[in-house]
Amino acid sequence: VLPHPYKGHILDEDLLQRIDLIECFNSRTSKTSNDKAMKLAEAYHKPVIAGSDAHFAEEIGACRVLTESADIRHDILHQRTKLQTSYSPVRLQIQSQMIKSIKLGSYRKLPAQLVSFVLSLLRHK
Repeated sequence: VLPHPYKGHILDEDLLQRIDLIECFNSRTSKTSNDKAMKLAEAYHKPVIAGSDAHFAEEIGACRVLTESADIRHDILHQRTKLQTSYSPVRLQIQSQMIKSIKLGSYRKLPAQLVSFVLSLLRHK
């Protein structure tokens, strides 16, 4: 599986030939990148999946790959699935970045991240 292909990957022909699936929707990836991932899967005739990429319990299940049979692998590889997708709340994505900054000792990023976090809360009241 090639997860979120436009986030942290160097795409080359060899890699694209060796993978079985492309994650076309990631709850923590932009709509633009998800759309590009879908086009990539279509161009290379690769089956697709979706992933929640959960960092917090509330994000688990934000995306689901639905199938009607017990042979999930077969259904995914033969594109006999339905994807249920939704984006993670922005506030949780920002919280993840704040935690990462603290863990890495990148404290200079925290004020801007905190402002973004507060603004995301105010927008969704």
